[in-house]
Amino acid sequence: MNKATKRTEQWVGVFTCLVVLLAFLPAMVLGQPYISTKGGLINVIEGQAEVHNARDMRWEKAKPLLQLRQGDELKIHENSRVEMLLNPGSFVRMGPESAMRLVNDRLTALSLELLSGSMEVEAGNMKSIGQIVVSVSGQQFNMRKDGIYRFDIKESGSATARVFRGEMVTVAANGKTSRMKKSSIATFGSGDAKEAFNHFDTKQIDNLSEWGVFRSEQLAQSNLGVIRSFSQGYYPGGLFGYSGFGPYRWSCGWYYDPFYTFYTYMPCQNNFFSPYGGFFFSPVVVVTNAGRGVGTNRGESLSRSHDSIGPSPGSGLGRGSGPSSGSSPISAPSGGSMRSEGGRQSAPARH
Repeated sequence: MNKATKRTEQWVGVFTCLVVLLAFLPAMVLGQPYISTKGGLINVIEGQAEVHNARDMRWEKAKPLLQLRQGDELKIHENSRVEMLLNPGSFVRMGPESAMRLVNDRLTALSLELLSGSMEVEAGNMKSIGQIVVSVSGQQFNMRKDGIYRFDIKESGSATARVFRGEMVTVAANGKTSRMKKSSIATFGSGDAKEAFNHFDTKQIDNLSEWGVFRSEQLAQSNLGVIRSFSQGYYPGGLFGYSGFGPYRWSCGWYYDPFYTFYTYMPCQNNFFSPYGGFFFSPVVVVTNAGRGVGTNRGESLSRSHDSIGPSPGSGLGRGSGPSSGSSPISAPSGGSMRSEGGRQSAPARH
């Protein structure tokens, strides 16, 4: 074999490897699953935040996709907010000038402590994963159902816990338990201060709750884009067939969307409505039905009509008009490619 023939065969081999790599590149890059038995991954940062590392006892700048560990503290700066992943289908969102500690990072026993400011938990898929517990001023709140839960610590030291949707059990410092359902609000203080239970109007929301409504809509749109790629064969599940031995045959959990630059939720075997009303497709349902039922319009509405938080009629994904607290503008998202439109972010077009 002469040198020219050997060189030709080498180039053919290189070309073949490139073709194979390009064929599988979308599968390796797009929709990568986030597989972890821990909660506490920072998904979105708008503005600035810091993390206090519990192991080396130092503060560091928080960045998207940073995994918090047990005992770590997260502090949100002024005019900033953060979204963090809990168990698959659940999120915690922190408002400006807030702080929290990740007490337990296990998915089946997640526990958070609000240290200051405001925290909202969008709890989904609770039956499949496990409980979420939030501690506030010595009081524990155990979330039992999918729902929207809000916690605030005021400058005076008093605190409130609200249930927009769902149900949770409270455990006071003295061990007394109480049950809170939709539209219930608990007002309490530190130490032995007596707690008071009342009702509130779930239509009255502030900036943090409004952001949660928007984020749920955006996550549902991201899920649609990822799932359409599955059904069109851009991912290993589509390439190898969901009825066979494709690596995503029973996949579910968090999937990274490079168009939005954050993780979205992928249900297991059934489609899923988030507590806010966003619709999330399951890859198993979509691909086994040849993509039927998956829309083609990137901006189509993905909400269901129900009585959700905020006054937007007919949809849980509308922009609320309730009184706002902390109405100062929020900084642009860190590490993302979204652009701001009227205080909200819109993603680049997906083709």
